[in-house]
Amino acid sequence: MTEKREDNKHVEDSLPVSDDSSKGSQESKSDSTSAIDMTSFHENMKKLSITDFDDPEKKPKEETPTNEEEEPQPQKKNIDWKKTILRCVVILLTVLGCVTCFYVGYTINHANQLLDNSYKALPTEKDSDDDLKLETVDKPISILIMGIDNTKERHLSTTRTDSMIVCTYNPKNGDTSMVSIPRDTYVTMKQKNYNTTGKINSAYSIAQEEGTIDAVEKLLDIPIDYYVRVDFDTLEDVVNAFGGIYIDVPFNLTEQDANGKMNITFKEGKHQLLNGEEALAFSRTRHIDDDIQRGKRQQEVIGAIVNRAMESASLTKYAKVLQTLNGHIKTNMPRPIILGLASEALKTGIHITNYTFDWSGFTYNGESFVALKKDSLAFIRHRLRVQLGLDKPDKRDEKSYKFHSNGEMDPNTYPAYDVEWDS
Repeated sequence: MTEKREDNKHVEDSLPVSDDSSKGSQESKSDSTSAIDMTSFHENMKKLSITDFDDPEKKPKEETPTNEEEEPQPQKKNIDWKKTILRCVVILLTVLGCVTCFYVGYTINHANQLLDNSYKALPTEKDSDDDLKLETVDKPISILIMGIDNTKERHLSTTRTDSMIVCTYNPKNGDTSMVSIPRDTYVTMKQKNYNTTGKINSAYSIAQEEGTIDAVEKLLDIPIDYYVRVDFDTLEDVVNAFGGIYIDVPFNLTEQDANGKMNITFKEGKHQLLNGEEALAFSRTRHIDDDIQRGKRQQEVIGAIVNRAMESASLTKYAKVLQTLNGHIKTNMPRPIILGLASEALKTGIHITNYTFDWSGFTYNGESFVALKKDSLAFIRHRLRVQLGLDKPDKRDEKSYKFHSNGEMDPNTYPAYDVEWDS
């Protein structure tokens, strides 16, 4: 009825109005209706028959209103387009959801394999019977990272740690301290029922992880909560899995590749993208400076890998990284702790502070060693113990404090006699 009234109104507006303006509005409409052209009306009716109304295909089409604001057709098209777009979005999200679920499941499967294959308790520890539960880590922890460099190609008779990095991590704020221990540091080590002296990297060949942890704990005066032992050459594959890492290269250098040929070339420059082979050569080279700076470069590479791993773009590369590490890493860290640390790190981020020892070299019985300066060792010990909650902060923890060594050597890091100090 509404459309009929609107159509009539449209016709009425186009018809001549009676000259009798004294009649009311209702009367004016009656006079106007009487003025309709009946001839046109009859001609239109002749075009129709009763059978036309019975046949759906021959039914008269409704006239399209001339008022543009009332045309329903464009609105239907808009609605159809909206529905089509909505369907496409739903389908796309469904596909993405399926792919994501598959990838997450695939990644978790690799993570489970890695965690299962990498767990190795110390002789004094019980094997972990944990499951996939997540354990909240709310206290600072210490981790000893040991890089083992004894590949089949090198044919070494004994395995030693090529690098040792101690990390302390506070899960509440992500603050992380890293210090490299020079592998030639002279220390006292436990060997079965007696003590022996030598380079700290030989502790692994004496008593593997347990012997190395014991030597590091005595040197730094902190407890080591967990260890992580990594095959050094795996570093190359991990870097490649992440698509390379960015490093500030402070020198020009030509170094050996995996085949022993001098094919790896570095040029001084900041924020350079290094592939796995280049990153490994950068962290291992001994031709440009000393063992302390070498340890510092190893810290830089580890920090760059961590930064790369924290990037959102790296999420799709985790499965490949986990697959790369599988079989090349050992740790006594239980699965719930690993999952808890990963969860906290994603929330707070990781903020790394690097430390290096002041030291001097010496020769003893024809062999080169490193002695640590007493106040340098005391300063780094203090910083690590403060972060672990073992010591209270003092003036050495103020932002304005700058450490300067007085040069005195720590007597526990060199023998008492027959020492030839390097000039």
